Amino acid sequence: METLIYETPVYKIGKSEWKLIVFERDEALLHPAPDVWTIGKKRFTRYLWRRDESQWRKETEHPNYDYNDGTWAGLPHGLRKIYEKHEAEIKQALEIQPTKFQQSKPVQANMFQSAEDTPLFSNCPVKVATESYKPRPIQQQPKLPTMERKS
Repeated sequence: METLIYETPVYKIGKSEWKLIVFERDEALLHPAPDVWTIGKKRFTRYLWRRDESQWRKETEHPNYDYNDGTWAGLPHGLRKIYEKHEAEIKQALEIQPTKFQQSKPVQANMFQSAEDTPLFSNCPVKVATESYKPRPIQQQPKLPTMERKS
């Protein structure tokens, strides 16, 4: 479910009206640590546009949108001004205040972890007590005689 957290005032850029919103998704895919994926709450930004008092649409539905244009995606450069004008409010809206018992559910563990750390086909890493762990001594290779060349 998506919840609207913050929205900027509407600005006219070219033929379209634009605004930036911050929304929270309840079941977003998170990556809190290496090799751990979880599902939890996360906040995102999105630009919305409309023409002639029609319905608000995502920036990806704009006629000039081009995902191959890496910097602006074919969208108006003036969108940067909306962000810069309201940057402090946007950054504040993007922060999620952690709750006391907020825990996210792991989705998948690293498939290359050893079997000692994670059960086979598990979708959650298992905490292993490492206090009693003693590393194996490194076995030294015996020195093999080398053959010398006679010239």
